[in-house]
Amino acid sequence: MDTFLASLAIYAPVAIIVILALYVVVTLWQRALSDDHPLLLGRMLAHEGGPRLANAAVEGAELTFALAVRRCMYCPSQQQCNEWLDSGKKAGYAEFCPNAEFIQHLKR
Repeated sequence: MDTFLASLAIYAPVAIIVILALYVVVTLWQRALSDDHPLLLGRMLAHEGGPRLANAAVEGAELTFALAVRRCMYCPSQQQCNEWLDSGKKAGYAEFCPNAEFIQHLKR
């Protein structure tokens, strides 16, 4: 019985950590795939510069574009972004968009 308790003392913390890690991964995966968090980066690029800007985003800068997509997916300001895009405004997104610097770089 002492061997069982010793094994339990060793493996229980590992099992708890693995279960928590799986929970985090599943939660993030569900969030990324849900319709509650649409990817607005393409819409933002089209709004700011049309197809030329969208093409510039991926040409030779795949890693930078991938990071921009990730920032967009996990952006806490998606509702504000959607409202701003719907309004048709041309200025003001830099106040809330985590990709503002990326978009400005593409516009140059």
